[in-house]
Amino acid sequence: MLDLPDEARKGDWIQTFTGRTMFPLDPRPSEIDIADIAHMLSMQCRFSGATREFYSAAQHAVLLSRAVPSGIALAALHCGSADAYLPSVPAPVKPLLQGFDAVERQAEATICAALGIDVRHLALARPYRARLAEDERAALLARPSDALPHRPRPLGVEIEPWTPRMAEARFLARHGELSRGARTAPEPPPAESETVAPGWIDTFTGRSFFPLAPQPCDVDIADIAHMLSMKCRYNGATGEFYSVAQHGELLSRAVPADIAYAALHHDDAEAYLPDVPSPVKPSLQGFKAIERRVESAIGEALGVNALHLPLVKPYDARILADERAALLAVCERAWERHPVPLGIGIEPWPPCVAEARFLARHAELSRQCGRQHG
Repeated sequence: MLDLPDEARKGDWIQTFTGRTMFPLDPRPSEIDIADIAHMLSMQCRFSGATREFYSAAQHAVLLSRAVPSGIALAALHCGSADAYLPSVPAPVKPLLQGFDAVERQAEATICAALGIDVRHLALARPYRARLAEDERAALLARPSDALPHRPRPLGVEIEPWTPRMAEARFLARHGELSRGARTAPEPPPAESETVAPGWIDTFTGRSFFPLAPQPCDVDIADIAHMLSMKCRYNGATGEFYSVAQHGELLSRAVPADIAYAALHHDDAEAYLPDVPSPVKPSLQGFKAIERRVESAIGEALGVNALHLPLVKPYDARILADERAALLAVCERAWERHPVPLGIGIEPWPPCVAEARFLARHAELSRQCGRQHG
């Protein structure tokens, strides 16, 4: 049931897995559905997709909930649930996005109200989350950097990646278990050394990429292909995992040949930055400038003609119609924009297939254009 008419709400809405709509800038508890959270987190890969294997935010949450004191286990499970509706922003980028913290806090409070969680418990779970990240980095990243001056102690959790379907089922089961169980008063976690957010993010190949000061020499096509293959379109609201890499590969085959290379690479910045839902972008002051700098570094590294990117946009809008019809549930609200579909058949590929085909298409188009990049 909708709380207010659309014109009375702040911002625009996003569609969720179940077909509901949620206003990220003006959320309501009635819009929160545990089925949406579990599914959409199971489709989102941790570490911006830099992991060797797909490792979901849903699995991270389940493992975290098992490693904390029982009194904050439910809060730990949902410590990152706002990422189901908002982008998971890398630590180096967050301080530059004016307004994001307020949007994130509002989403967290709304989720906690809907699910009966004491919002104050989220802060108690966060130190454990930082410690679990150390276990994950050691198990999942190709060459985790040790450049941070103060590392939190690992929790000692064994990391064995689950499939998205398995992560979704276990997240739902853990939520049901903790929602039924009695909750004792939490104890504060033991003091940990303060961690300093690095100015870089780890990539799949073990490079360090500085999203606020990107350099062409830090861009690697292997990182882009792998990390885009681990990122699900539509914030994970699709019925099956459908990657940004597949989207780019399919689009490159649907546009005129002279802009195919730009079409393949039009979303490459999302390998290093979050894919921000359209309703949220206007509230993130500074994000557009960061995104443009990353796009420029990638364009220089790979030889993408910046003048071709605007020519790709009409085709990008049309493929949305094909994707919505094939991948999303029937929405409770009508989409305002109805572009003519490109007529592309959408059959989701596994991440490893999307990565291989993205790399192959890159090599094919590079040869055709006589490029020596990547």
